[in-house]
Order: sequence, then structure tokens, then C-alpha cells
Amino acid sequence: MGTIFTLSPSIKAIVATALDDLITELGKQVRLVYPARWVSCSNCQYDQIGHKSSNYYKSGGPLPFPNATVCPMCNGNGKIEEENSEVVQMLCQWDPKDFYRPVPQVDIRLPFGSRIQTKGYLSDLPKILKADHAVFEIPIEPIVRYTYQLASEPADVSNIIQGRYVVADWYRITS
Repeated sequence: MGTIFTLSPSIKAIVATALDDLITELGKQVRLVYPARWVSCSNCQYDQIGHKSSNYYKSGGPLPFPNATVCPMCNGNGKIEEENSEVVQMLCQWDPKDFYRPVPQVDIRLPFGSRIQTKGYLSDLPKILKADHAVFEIPIEPIVRYTYQLASEPADVSNIIQGRYVVADWYRITS
């Protein structure tokens, strides 16, 4: 029991419901892109000794090519890089002045969107930590792909509802 006030379980439940609604209703879908992995080319036969394509067409492959020429799918590597990603819902703050605290007496100016702070569910933390980078603004991705990397370790900074949400800082690596 607190001396001045006490947060009852019902008040904590209201706060948790409000934060859940903020994330689900006002949050954005963010694509977490994991490190690429190499898979065997489905179009050519793999040479186990040379560790590359034998440049012979594999029967039933998607893109036929003349034997003894370079496989058009893997360019003779025998393996294709496969990107793996997953979409999660997070609340995003785009303006650094809302969350970035500059050092006193120093005039720091950051362009809009150069840093982002997100709030998401703690259950998504393993996915966030495993991700190589994240893509924000998925609807405009065909035009502009805003790619971000983690700026620091995500943390649970909530004082009222602990162990449910995680806050992460991101910096832009491409646009």
C-alpha cells in the first residue's frame, strides 16, 4: 500500500487496456527482416565437390536453361539467398523531440524520421532482437523503403504496467 495513493488492480487493468488499444488501433505494422539464409537452388543441380552449381538444369525446375550455361536463377552459385520476415504491430513516435533528450547546452538537430521510438508487446521482444533491420511504412514500401536498425537494447520502461510492453529506439539506415 502506498502512503499517498495506491494503484489498484482495476486501475492497472484499465491502463493495460488503453495501451493495448493504442498499439492495435493507432499503431503501425512494422516488418521485421531477419538475416538472410541460403537455400539450394531449385532450378539447377548442385555440385557437392565444387560447392556451386553444376550448371545443369534440374528436371522440373521453374526456369529452363541450356546445359553447361550459367543458371539464370542463382547465377551459378547453386544457392539462393532467401529473405525471411515477419510483421508486428507497434506504436511509433516519429518526432525525436518527443523522446530524444539532448545533452544540455548543446544544440542538436535531427531530421524528421531519422530516429524512431516504438512501443510494442514484450512477447515480440525475441523477434525484435533477432531482426537484422525493420521496415516502417509498409504501404509506401514500393515507392520509398524506410529501413531502420536498433539504436540500443529495448527495455521495459513502464512504471504502471511492468512486464507487458517494450520500448525500442531505432535509427534510419536507408530511405
